[in-house]
Amino acid sequence: MGYAPTTMNSQFPDLRKGKIDLSIMAEPDSQYCDGLLFLPICEDMYSFCMSPAHPLAHKKILRPSDLSSYSVKYGQYPYLKTSFSSQLQKNGIQGEPVSGEYDTQTTLGVLSDGSLFVIHSPYSKIRASESTKILPQKVTSNH
Repeated sequence: MGYAPTTMNSQFPDLRKGKIDLSIMAEPDSQYCDGLLFLPICEDMYSFCMSPAHPLAHKKILRPSDLSSYSVKYGQYPYLKTSFSSQLQKNGIQGEPVSGEYDTQTTLGVLSDGSLFVIHSPYSKIRASESTKILPQKVTSNH
């Protein structure tokens, strides 16, 4: 088995065309799963990425109240059963979409302007670097 790079928003067409055999993803809305099998392997949790110089970077864990005076940027993934925007709103957190998915350029832009952005916690190890502080939180994507 090998690794085939694909964007998050193209994984369903890639699975259906046989370009990839398996994808590990956040829980999709059922309309995207027609002809595919989704098996949950863990509860989805969110983490927040920021510059190590950000005022919240000293915290060990974030709570929704910590984020109330910040705008949190998020990627737009239409296949998600529970979108970042709805989950942030539900917890009283201001959100601001970025255009499309997270990539290196988007990440650097968000970090350089002092913003925070939300990711699914399983991806936190991938995003970790000297220029990024990643904090877990108490916001889950429970339905």
